[in-house]
Amino acid sequence: MTQLNVSSTVFCRDVVTARDAWLLSGTRPQTPAVARPDHPEDGFDEFMDGWVSMVDDAVDSGDPDGLRDWLLGDGGCRDVVADPQDPQRTIVDVLAG
Repeated sequence: MTQLNVSSTVFCRDVVTARDAWLLSGTRPQTPAVARPDHPEDGFDEFMDGWVSMVDDAVDSGDPDGLRDWLLGDGGCRDVVADPQDPQRTIVDVLAG
């Protein structure tokens, strides 16, 4: 479970960064890479591959709000600490402005 927690946290932060770059440049980002352990726990690959697929779909939509919606969805990134230097601010706080 620890592997998945770490990897998904990094992935969520990377998706926020990709969305921000998209908003600034107008260029669709590539889906961020997943930090994969050498010996993943059972279910790790399936879970993270599902997230990658959802982010791919959001990027392919051509609308940055698709990434925002994905980031704010229940059971996903919304409650992830956006910056370890400020543990009180979650991704939902950052995206709210």
